[in-house]
Amino acid sequence: MLEIIFSLLSYSCSTRCVKYPAGCALVHRENEVKTVHIHFYGILREAAGREQDSIQTMAETPIELAEQLEDRYGLVVPVDSMKVAINDEYGSWEANLCDGDKVVFIPPVAGG
Repeated sequence: MLEIIFSLLSYSCSTRCVKYPAGCALVHRENEVKTVHIHFYGILREAAGREQDSIQTMAETPIELAEQLEDRYGLVVPVDSMKVAINDEYGSWEANLCDGDKVVFIPPVAGG
């Protein structure tokens, strides 16, 4: 029975909104308002004036979310020099965002 369920779900394994043991997702709803938890570090924390925020968004991807943050906080998120993490794992700027996701924009670090 489990094999049948996973075979039926295999069409949606590129999304990750409802987790299954194989890392496959069942549901990704486009154009739906979701709550996303954003954590700011480095220059973004300074620019936003806060360490974290939870926002309601229709952004489908981290890159769309970054564009919304420009409007909301006046932040410029240079995606070509930053990494993104979704739910504590490095992710793609084109990954699907889901309700309840934790998103971290990781600026370049310097030091000695």
